Amino acid sequence: MSDPRVTSSSAIPRLVRRPFLTAAVLAGSLILMATPGAAAPPSYDYRVTGVGSEVHEVTGTDGEEGLCSTPESAEYNGRFVFELRSTMAGLSDAAVLAVRESEPDGTVISATYEQAGTLVQRSGAHTYSMHYTVRDTARVGGDAIRFVHSFTAIGSSEVGTPYSIRQIGTLVLVEGVPRADPDQLLVRGCLP
Repeated sequence: MSDPRVTSSSAIPRLVRRPFLTAAVLAGSLILMATPGAAAPPSYDYRVTGVGSEVHEVTGTDGEEGLCSTPESAEYNGRFVFELRSTMAGLSDAAVLAVRESEPDGTVISATYEQAGTLVQRSGAHTYSMHYTVRDTARVGGDAIRFVHSFTAIGSSEVGTPYSIRQIGTLVLVEGVPRADPDQLLVRGCLP
């Protein structure tokens, strides 16, 4: 029988942490939009879809630990949708996607990123095959900005035992000051 692992965000392995980097980058863009009393600027809606794959490795050399063991790798293959509401007109798909990785410029009003697909996690001698979903949202309301992140992966090990990963977190910035709800990571089904 496996023990579920619950950790805080500071211990979240690189295998599932990447979406929070998006929230941190968007935070700076949104802070400039949350000025009370300012007239609402015109907004433009964008939607970009695509297919992507990523591989994340945890070797343990930098002190990080995998979800079940170290070394560990995770290979994601899926489809994504990125929706953006911006004060900038005429953005290309490439410019919309660049918002996820760019320096803050105050043009983002809201953003939603969703991705779903297959995930293969290799932990020591074991392989876990799963279907996963990710959803990240960022919204401005008055002088506050709220980010919500969720990640769910459900599947099984190579011997058929159930395996799952669930993560949820919220970050709220009020007048630029972070007020975070603790995020949780729950992993069930690691084999010895």
